[in-house]
Amino acid sequence: FEISRSMSMKEIADVLQRARYEEIVFTVPEGMRAEEVADMLDVRNIMDGDSFLALVRSGSQAAQALGDYPWLPAGLSSLEGYLFPDTYRLPVPATPNDLVRRMLDNFELRVTDDVLASAQQAGRGLEQIIIMASIVEREAPLADERPLVASVYWNRVSGACSDQTGGAYLQADPTVQYAAGRPGEWWWKPPSVEAYATVQSPYNTYLRPGLPPTAIASPGLSAIEAAAQPAETQYCFFVAMGEGAHVFATTLAEHEANIAQYQ
Repeated sequence: FEISRSMSMKEIADVLQRARYEEIVFTVPEGMRAEEVADMLDVRNIMDGDSFLALVRSGSQAAQALGDYPWLPAGLSSLEGYLFPDTYRLPVPATPNDLVRRMLDNFELRVTDDVLASAQQAGRGLEQIIIMASIVEREAPLADERPLVASVYWNRVSGACSDQTGGAYLQADPTVQYAAGRPGEWWWKPPSVEAYATVQSPYNTYLRPGLPPTAIASPGLSAIEAAAQPAETQYCFFVAMGEGAHVFATTLAEHEANIAQYQ
């Protein structure tokens, strides 16, 4: 409702019976990084993108000032990954607080204890799941393949594939594409896999073992479910076949044969 001090009691009563609430509808697709969301906010003149990014990069401390989020991992340097992708209705004018609060509330509503139960039984915390889910979201366009892709990455990071990969290296392309992303090309397109070796970053999972420091994008519920409850496999590799599909392999020899066949 919009009222002013100069209104009479009757005018106020009339306004309260005929509310006219101005709002804007804003959709955040799955798999976007925070900078892409900020660009969209700027282009659509919804709010200042830099202010949105500053709030996102203030991490869990800033989030606790917005509401009660006891489930949010303490000490987060960024809210990347916890900004649930969805369609939001925002007031006009909208502020970063308006959007981030809605996204965190939606995350809490959608990512329930039931979704995370299997991960907790496996000893994996929410932060690990969201980091993995963000990578799966970027890597696997097909929802039915996401549990398989997640199984490969968990197998690698756990060391189960060390004899095939030379260590507990995730070797996830999206993490390097994220690390080398720049305005205008937020997801780097390398000229070759060999070029990944030139990217010096804690997000380069070809050079550094384990998971990257933070999530790299906003995963949707399907990717979060896959990361929390991956397929049970011994796969250590996969290669794209086209149209978003992949073929999976247990050994390096099988993987090299798949590369020769499909790429």
